[in-house]
Amino acid sequence: MNSNICESFFAVLADRNRLSILNLILEKDLTVNEISQGLGLEQSLVSHHLKLLKEHGFVDSKIDGKNRVYNVNKETMRPLLDIMRSHVSKFCGFACQHKINEWSTMGSVDAIEHETEVIIEKIKILNKYGTTKIKSKKQLVEASEFFNKTMTQHFREEEQTIFKAMKNKEKKIVEELISDHNFMRKKFLELTLAVETYEKNPEKLKKISAEIIRVIQPHIQKEENLLIPRAKEVLSKKEFENLKKQVEVF
Repeated sequence: MNSNICESFFAVLADRNRLSILNLILEKDLTVNEISQGLGLEQSLVSHHLKLLKEHGFVDSKIDGKNRVYNVNKETMRPLLDIMRSHVSKFCGFACQHKINEWSTMGSVDAIEHETEVIIEKIKILNKYGTTKIKSKKQLVEASEFFNKTMTQHFREEEQTIFKAMKNKEKKIVEELISDHNFMRKKFLELTLAVETYEKNPEKLKKISAEIIRVIQPHIQKEENLLIPRAKEVLSKKEFENLKKQVEVF
């Protein structure tokens, strides 16, 4: 096996945005514009990532009417992504919990820059319980507690630090993010009740999980790809570094 080719293969997969694109189009064909809106990325950046993914055979595309739509290469990438998920679930549990513990002590700015890898694990749990009825709900209870405690505290820290610093500079983005927070706080509380009655009404959990996932994934992308880069642009280096040091205690 050629080491240089393998290095190129994994270098393409190692990019967070490209992995987000693959996850987004795994089940549904989407246009560049739909991917851009779903992830909160500029269309030009999405096109750049898709070009690399297509060159390496990770995605396919076809013409649908006036649009070009993209989908994951079902022959090779779908089974590969399934194997990766299975491996992470089986062998990376301790590491993932360690990341969550470490992440929960970070300031809001650093937490935003590392939240995807943490939150995605909890989203997978919601997906699992939302699609399959399972006897043991230990992971589900832990996920509910994570959202209602760790995530809601993270929301408050964001609102009192980075959101506060940027509210007059990027009003529209900050208002959208705060609106997401308010929606998710409500859904997290509903999630707790859905977990308690899971055995009697699994459909309720499925509905609430879908609503949380629908908002939280693009929300994370907005923070990582819009808010933080803009903060680095409009704030001085000293202001941004001071902001990173701020940690609100509740």
